[in-house]
Parts: sequence; structure tokens; C-alpha cells
Amino acid sequence: MRYILLILFLFLSLGSFANTYVVTNTHDSGPGSLRYMIAQSSDGDTVALSPQLLWNGSDTIHLYSPIEAGYSLTIIGAMNATDTIHIDGGGNSSFLYNTWSYSYPRSYYLKNLSVLNCNNGGRFGGAIYLISEGEVVVESCTFVSCKVDSFVEQNQRFFINGGALFIRESVTSRIEDCRFVGCRAANGGALHVGASDSIVIKGCDFIENEALFAGGAVNVSQSQSGDADVSIENCSFLRNISNTIDHKHFAYGGALLIVSDSAYISNTRFIDNVVAEFHPQDPSDFSEGGAIVSHTRRLTCESLYFANNNAELGGAMWIFGGIDITNSTFENNTAGWMGGGAYFRITGYDSQVRNCTFTRNSAVVGGALGGYDNYGANESLNITNCTFYENHSDSTAAALYLHQTLMSNLSGCLFVENTSQFGPGVVSNGYMSSVGFNAFEGVPSFGVASDRTGVTKQDAALNPLVLSSGNTPTMRPSKSSVLIDVGNPNDTSHCQDGPILGVRDIGATEGAIIVIDSVLLCDSVQWWGDTYFEQGVYREEAISSSGLDSIGILYAYNLESSLLNINGTLTVPSMPSATYQWIRCNSSGIPIVVGQTSSTFRPTSNGVYAVIITMGNCTDTSDCYPYREVSLEEQIPHFKIFPNPATYEVVIESEYQRISHVRLYSVLGRTVMVKADRGNRVILDVSRLEPGVWICEITSIDGDRRSEKIIISR
Repeated sequence: MRYILLILFLFLSLGSFANTYVVTNTHDSGPGSLRYMIAQSSDGDTVALSPQLLWNGSDTIHLYSPIEAGYSLTIIGAMNATDTIHIDGGGNSSFLYNTWSYSYPRSYYLKNLSVLNCNNGGRFGGAIYLISEGEVVVESCTFVSCKVDSFVEQNQRFFINGGALFIRESVTSRIEDCRFVGCRAANGGALHVGASDSIVIKGCDFIENEALFAGGAVNVSQSQSGDADVSIENCSFLRNISNTIDHKHFAYGGALLIVSDSAYISNTRFIDNVVAEFHPQDPSDFSEGGAIVSHTRRLTCESLYFANNNAELGGAMWIFGGIDITNSTFENNTAGWMGGGAYFRITGYDSQVRNCTFTRNSAVVGGALGGYDNYGANESLNITNCTFYENHSDSTAAALYLHQTLMSNLSGCLFVENTSQFGPGVVSNGYMSSVGFNAFEGVPSFGVASDRTGVTKQDAALNPLVLSSGNTPTMRPSKSSVLIDVGNPNDTSHCQDGPILGVRDIGATEGAIIVIDSVLLCDSVQWWGDTYFEQGVYREEAISSSGLDSIGILYAYNLESSLLNINGTLTVPSMPSATYQWIRCNSSGIPIVVGQTSSTFRPTSNGVYAVIITMGNCTDTSDCYPYREVSLEEQIPHFKIFPNPATYEVVIESEYQRISHVRLYSVLGRTVMVKADRGNRVILDVSRLEPGVWICEITSIDGDRRSEKIIISR
């Protein structure tokens, strides 16, 4: 009897073991195909692309219709260091989907997949649409040019989500080490996650994605009872845009929209993200959050870097709720109205900004920060050990503008070289107070005895913004600075760069006992008050009234700009914190190659190319390289640009194609204006731009691009 029961148990157990189905060809259908193997699989099985598919190099599976996976499934792609099996929807098909079911939870694990050109003409998930009720993990996957395309015609604002990936009803959604490039939808240009209990996005890159309304790259919203926890770590959001087709509906979150109970963002870069301008019927409406819009009970941010982001309200951030932000840098962000660096609508919880650097941000009001409480809720905003340097407003409050009954306490902060047309650098209609140990260029009415007033740019003697011993770039005071050792002696907490050793300096950062800096050397470099002209290792000491305060060690090195052709790809050495812009050496038209801003570049046409490398304030250009690898005819769409030269406005007309958006660049490739239209005519207001040469890039709704030189003269 025991023998019979054992045989029966083993027989029943066989059904619990998951099977692995191997994809052996790149056909759309039939035995051995991806579609066939998924159809043969069952709940909990694995479908894996065979590594043998890579024996002849990269290849592509062309899909003509989406594949259904209505049960828990693992799908593993095939890729190695040089080759990949791509899954291509051809611009007409999505890749994977399931249908709604309340019967049982389904979990999905997707790894090493490269998904291209997928298009779901319906509502959700240009490449992948999953309703899980279990766990969804997407790891080491790439999504390029995936979209939900019907939003252009239907203008369905709230229902066309997730240009590449749409996940809903999962217990846990985890997106890790993935890359999303050139995807678009109405909401969440690359990724939309909704009604999930836990959302983790880690180690991902989001580049040049577009949303029509909210979340140019990522939209995390409509969580279960609003109680989801969101974590975003070690990611990059570059050149994403939240757009608008009619200029009457405002857009928000150029890179990221979060609506949840709580959220945590750390060690993440937001660079060149934009919310396009619009023309509201209600002038109190504004496009919001060039990089981030957050509606959370509490948002916690640590070690974030914001640069060159743009919106009408909150150039980098627009926050509703409570916020704790530490060790972060806001550089050169712009708001068309208020809060060049960030705009806070504080509600529900006291909030704090600590160990942060705000430099060269601008707005009409509140060049660095603008803040309200939520209609008299009497919350406080504590700003501690922060640096506000060279921010600007066109009207008033170059650094801070705090309104209504928002209570704000300043401690250990530096306000120097902030400029505005009217009024001082700090304006508050609420309750501003000093806790002490601040340094002001002017003499605020709320100052206390331990504050320093009349501090000039020369007194502060800040070094250029560079990445030192912390995770974000800072502006350390030089050894001649009056800020050294005059901070709060009882505050021994870390500064933006790390631990405090000795007495705290005023501002976000300071020199530690031993400071090790590496600096790119051009003609010369200033460091700790001295000038150096040759590469080498240098040592300096800073002496205070209490003795030795800091020892500095400088590694000064020359820029490495040697250009190599490696298998058809032009390459220069990659350096941390460096930016790259490829150019045509013998161009009679536009010298820059728009969109080519990495250390590698594979041209699509023959020519002579070089790269401009910039790190901090140092710029160098490689030797010109004659590239003769391809002979592709550039197909240029038909656009008219007039007048050119221009004085106050430029008109762009399309003969055959509707225009998606227009970007205006400086000759070094920095975005200064983005305007979306979706029509055949765009008018750019260039009245505020300096006379000179500017680059206008026009993108049609079909993705065609053309760049032209615009000359502004007055």
C-alpha cells in the first residue's frame, strides 16, 4: 500500500515542475518560433531564445501580430557582448499581452529582451501589456521606438498609456537595468505602472521619450487606494518631453509623474527634460515639473542631479505633499513662471531641504525655489545647509519665494550673487525666520546675530561646480573663503559631500581634513586660491584660527581626446561627468550632429567628423576624422523657415508633413526652447534670445528630422 501511495505521489508531482521551451528560429510563427513556444507553454514555464540564434550575429524576429500570454511565464532573450536577437513589431504590432482575469494571480519574468518598433493602436502598452495580480520583473531589457500611436488622432488624454510597457494590478513591479529610447504615448512615454502595491525602478536609462500629457518617460499613478510605495534608484532621465498637441491642455512631468502614498528617489540624474509650453484659457494654469511631478503623501529624495530642465512651473520639480530632499544639486533649470529649480505645494507634513546646491537656475519669480503651503495648512519648510549661488529671476526673489502661510526656517545657508529685477533674493509672504549661521549678500529683516551679512562673491570664494567626494557636484569654498569654520558648531551631521571633520562651514559643502580632487586641465585651473598650468599632483593646506582645517590634494590631468574608429564606430575615451557633442568638420550648413552626445558615434553618412568634449568649464575638440564607411543618401523632409535672419519671431511651415515639435539649440547643442504644435505651422518667439547663430531642429509626426541654422540679429 505504501508503494502504491508513493507512485501516486510521484505521478502527481510531475505536473508541478516547470518546463523550458527553447526558441530555435526567428520566424513569426510555426514550430520553433517564439509565438509557437509561448503557445505550447503552461503556467510557470520558461520560454528561452536559443543562444545558437546568435551564431551568425544579430538577427530579428519580425512580428505581424501580438502574442498572448495568459498565465505566469518567464521569457529569456538572447544577447551577448556584441550581438542581439531583436523582437521587431514593424511599427504595426505590439509584442506581448494578456487579458483581464480575477481567477488567479499571474507573474511574469522578462530578461535580456530587445524590443523594437512596436505599436499598439489600442489604449495600453505599445510593446507589452500585462495585468498581473502577481509579480512582474523586467530585467536587462531594451525598448526602442515603441509607441501607442492612436493618441495622435484620438486625443484620449487619460487612457493611452505606456509607450513601451504597461503594467497594472501587480503586487510588485520591478524594472531593473533596462533602457527605454524614443518611445511615446499619451501618459508614460516609455513606462506606465498603475494599481501596484510596490514599484521598483532601478539602474534604468530613459532617453528621448515623449508623452502627450503626463510623464514624458514614466507615469506611476492610479495606485490601489493611493497606497503604493515607489522606489527609483540609480537611473538616468535624459531629454524626455511631456508634450501637448493643442496648447490648451497643460502637460506635466517632463520625465516622471508619481501619484502614490510614498516615494523614494536616489542617485538619479535628470538632464534636458522639458514640459512644452501651452496657451491656457485659464491664465492660472501652468505646465508643471520639467523633470518630476509628484503627488505623494511624502517624497524622499537623496543625491539627485537636475540640469537644464524646463517647465512653466517648477523647472526641475513640482511637488504636492511633503518632501525631504538631501544632498542634491539643481543647475541651470528654468521655469517660465515660478520656481526655476523647484516648486513646492507643501501639504500634510512639514518638509525639509538639506545639503543642496542651487546654482544658475532662473524663473520670473523665485529663481531657485518657489513654495506655497496648501491654502493655509500652516506646514513648515526647513531649509538647512544649502547653497544658493547665481540664481536669477526676471521679477522678484532670485533665490526663494515663499507665499501664503508657509512657515520657513533657514539655517546654515549661503545666499550670494543671486540677481533679480525687483526685490531682494529672499521674499516671503509667509513666516520666514533664521535659525542662525546663514550668510547673506544683503541684510534680511529676519536675520539673527549669528548670521553673516554683506557677503560678496569674492568673500565666498567658491570653486567651480565639480563632482568631488560625494554623489552630486558641489561648489566647495576655497581656502580664502570667509565661510570656513563659521557654521553651526553644534551641527556635526554630514554635508553634501560627506562627513564633517572639524567645524562646519556655511553652505552645502566644505573641505574635509583631506580633500582629494581630480580636475581636467585646459589652459589653467584655479584650485584653493592658486592657479596651475601643468598636469601633476599638488598639495595645499587651509589654516583656521583653531589650527589646520583641511589638506587638499589635486590631481590635474589633460583631456584625452584621441579619436578611434572601432568597427565603424567613432570612439573617444569615456570620462565621468563629461559631455560630448559630435560635429561635422567641413559642413557648409549645421556643424553639430543633433542627438549625438555620447562618447561613441556611428555615422549614417560619410563625412569628416570630430567631437567636442566638455567637463566643467573645460572644452576641447578632437582631431577631425574622415569617415568613409557608408554611403546613405540623407532624405530631408520639406520645411520652410522664415524670416532668416530674424528679429523677434521665426515661422516654420511644413509643405507635406505635420510638425510634432521644434527644438532650438545653442551652437554647442544646449536646448533653449521646445515647442510642440502637431500642425503645419509653428511660430517661435525669439525676442529674448541673444543675437547670433542658433540651431533649429524640426521633427515631424512621422519622426523625420531636419536641422537648420537661424540667425538672430537686431
